[in-house]
Amino acid sequence: MRKKNFLLIVLAMVFTITQAQNVYYVDANVASSGNGSTWNDAFKTLEEAISSTTTATTVDVIFVKKGTYTAPSDYGLGYFFDQKKNVTVYGNCEGTETLSSLPVVDETTVLATVLKAPKDAQNAYTSRVLTIYKGSVTLIGFDIEGGDGSKESHSNDYGNGKYGGGVFIMGQGKLMYCNIHGATSPSGAGAYLKKNNAEKPVLEYCEIYDNYTATGDESGGGIYTADNTSIKNCIIRNNSAKVGGGIYLNGGAAPAAETIVSNSVIKN
Repeated sequence: MRKKNFLLIVLAMVFTITQAQNVYYVDANVASSGNGSTWNDAFKTLEEAISSTTTATTVDVIFVKKGTYTAPSDYGLGYFFDQKKNVTVYGNCEGTETLSSLPVVDETTVLATVLKAPKDAQNAYTSRVLTIYKGSVTLIGFDIEGGDGSKESHSNDYGNGKYGGGVFIMGQGKLMYCNIHGATSPSGAGAYLKKNNAEKPVLEYCEIYDNYTATGDESGGGIYTADNTSIKNCIIRNNSAKVGGGIYLNGGAAPAAETIVSNSVIKN
């Protein structure tokens, strides 16, 4: 069910990145962090690359080599894209990719770039994995593992210690060919999705599984979507919550809010 539009997606991504002005490389296996300008001089951590991207109109591309990357635990936000503009992040890289040679990721790919939530000495999660707040950010080809939305403690509206166990998106955040699994939160255990003005979140070709809500509102085991979001060609399975085990739709009054779930499987 996922192959029909793949060529159009690839063409769109190629068109986007040909405009890129800034390219960064990340490899967890390098001995020490470089300046991120080439694979031979790669950043060791993804957060270094994120901090190098801009909030202006230039286009940024980040290539992340296969491996396991543990998110920072600052404020419980994990990898934090704060009002970043025109950023595309590619996972599942072999360490040879360039703008003219992109990683090949589709629905058959075994995702080997893992973004993992940090844990404390008691083996409890201390953060979610990913926060995209406003701006426009796309991630392609990542396995997003674990996370706890109740650990978010920042004073701004990044989930209020309640929403988004694995992923929190407010605005134009897009995940393609990603897994989100093993996360917990009072609501929106796997992912919390909410628009920001005309910017809306999108999940495409993602698999969201084995997430569960904890004590609290207990809504949206797999996904909690607040309004104006798009979920396409996804598999949402084996998630649990008191209300909306797979997806909890809280869209408000039409026509201001519209969530579209298309060509997707929701089960168990």
